[in-house]
Amino acid sequence: MKKQLGILVLIMASGFACTPLRMCVPADLAQESDLIQVSERSRMTGALANESFKMGPYEIANVDRKWNSSSGGSIPNFSANEAKTGYAFTFKTPQGEAKVQCGSKANQHNTSVMGFSITTSQDDIGCACEGAGASSEIQIGSGNGDTYQGQVSTRGGNFTAVAVTRFSNGSKSSTPIGYEFRAQNVVAAVELAHPGQLWMAKSLDEPTRADLACMTAGLLLYIPPKQDH
Repeated sequence: MKKQLGILVLIMASGFACTPLRMCVPADLAQESDLIQVSERSRMTGALANESFKMGPYEIANVDRKWNSSSGGSIPNFSANEAKTGYAFTFKTPQGEAKVQCGSKANQHNTSVMGFSITTSQDDIGCACEGAGASSEIQIGSGNGDTYQGQVSTRGGNFTAVAVTRFSNGSKSSTPIGYEFRAQNVVAAVELAHPGQLWMAKSLDEPTRADLACMTAGLLLYIPPKQDH
C-alpha cells in the first residue's frame, strides 16, 4: 500500500506546471499567454553543426559561427576589436526574413573587499535583427552589481530584459536559465534549457511577437566564449 501511495505521489507531482531544475512560467504569463515550443533542434553546436531549428511559426536557419564584427552588419555598441564571439543566422517568419548578427564582449568590474581590489569579468551580449520579417535589437549586461539585464527595442516599443536565475524548486543558478521581457508587466519569457521554450502574452501584436522571438533565438544560440569552438 505504501509503495502504491508513493507511486501515486510521483505521478501527481509530474503533472504540475513546473518541474524541479526547470524555469517556471512567470506569474504574469500564467493565464494569458501562448506557449511556443522549440523543435527540430540538435544538441550539436559549432562551425560544423547544423544548428537550424523551429520555434512555432518561426524558423532559424543558416547559423554561422564564423561571423564576427568585421564581417558586415552591425551590433549596437560593439566594435570589431571588442567582440569575443560572433554568430549570425537567418530568422524566417510568415511575413518574410530577417538577417541577425549577435556577439559578446567582456565587461570587467572592480570591487573592493577588505581593502583588496577584485576584478571580475562577465560578458555583455548584443544582437541586431533587421529585415521584412523582424526588426529589433537587444543589449544585455551586468552593469549594476549581479543584476544581468538590458534593453530590447522592437517595432512595438521598448522592453527590459531581465535574467532568470532561480529554478522552480527554489534553488539558484550562477548563470541565467532564461530571460523575462518586461514593460509594466512581463510580456514574454524564454527558457534556455535545451531545446528551449518561449511564452508570449496574448496581447502582443504579431510584429512585436516576431521581434521578441528573433531576440530570443539569438539568446538560445549564445555560447559563452570558453565553450565556443
